[in-house]
Amino acid sequence: MHDSIKEAHWCDQLELLKKAGEIKDYETQVHFDLKIKKIKIAGMRVDFLVTDKDGNKRIEEVKSWITMTPEWNIKRKLFEVLYPDIEYVVIK
Repeated sequence: MHDSIKEAHWCDQLELLKKAGEIKDYETQVHFDLKIKKIKIAGMRVDFLVTDKDGNKRIEEVKSWITMTPEWNIKRKLFEVLYPDIEYVVIK
């Protein structure tokens, strides 16, 4: 299930990229705990966790200006600090 039609269309694109061998795999609605010193600050559910052919991972979030809330922006920044090896891409 997807939160929007735009997100569902992006999923269709990822499926085509997977079938074409451009990406290795993808997961939808993946949850990450945002913890500092073992204390959970928040949780974050991302739209897509994409694995490239070379094994690198990246987040792909489908967002509109309405869904880019101050709370989301704080969580995104916290995610980027806690998971520096995972690129965070916003699709507008």
